Amino acid sequence: MTMNITFSIPGLALVTGFSRRVASKVISMPVPFTWRWLEEKENPFLRNYRTERIISRLGLKPGMRVLDAGCCGGRLTIPVARMVGPAGHVTALDVQEESIISTRMKAESHNISNIRYLNAASGICCISENEFDRVLLVSVLGELTDREEAMGIMYRSLKPGGMLSVTEIITDPHYLSHTTVARLATMAGFQEKAVYGNRMTYTFNFVKPDNSRNTRKMTLFRRYSRPGPGFGLTFN
Repeated sequence: MTMNITFSIPGLALVTGFSRRVASKVISMPVPFTWRWLEEKENPFLRNYRTERIISRLGLKPGMRVLDAGCCGGRLTIPVARMVGPAGHVTALDVQEESIISTRMKAESHNISNIRYLNAASGICCISENEFDRVLLVSVLGELTDREEAMGIMYRSLKPGGMLSVTEIITDPHYLSHTTVARLATMAGFQEKAVYGNRMTYTFNFVKPDNSRNTRKMTLFRRYSRPGPGFGLTFN
């Protein structure tokens, strides 16, 4: 007897995601760019992970400055750049050169020019304290080698009153629970604002209190604090 097994795109995304999760327990590494296309698909079974749903929770306004940390192929970078408009600015950050190239190509094809590109693996990149109105971490936080340090830097990179938005999906091999994310954010000084979704996929928004106004430069660099590549942030 021969059995033919067919997977839909959503089903393939789930199966591949859980396979990646098992593999990540053995080898610590960022999700390869060649697998990222599955996450770029608008999975009808994971509506809370869809682009428009995530963006609708950001409260974006024209003129805002946004950091998309772990921009992947620009799934959020491009529409966010449109929403903040010419007076606004988006910084697209990733450790994989393929992600930066893909995002840049998409932006150029849509005549979008208000994006700055930072490749964290290519050397030292500078961002300023109190620079951004919004910071996005979509399926990224679990890949970082020093999450506490990274959350602290995200905190300092935000303007007072700015918002950090963390989105996680359970098919990601580095998925973090909302309780873990809340603990990391609270330790960094954030205040909880709102949480959306469910255990499968959720968005947790945090606010930086209006109590810090100094400005300094920060650097971004690649580090190997444990097996597998990742990136961390620090002050000069």
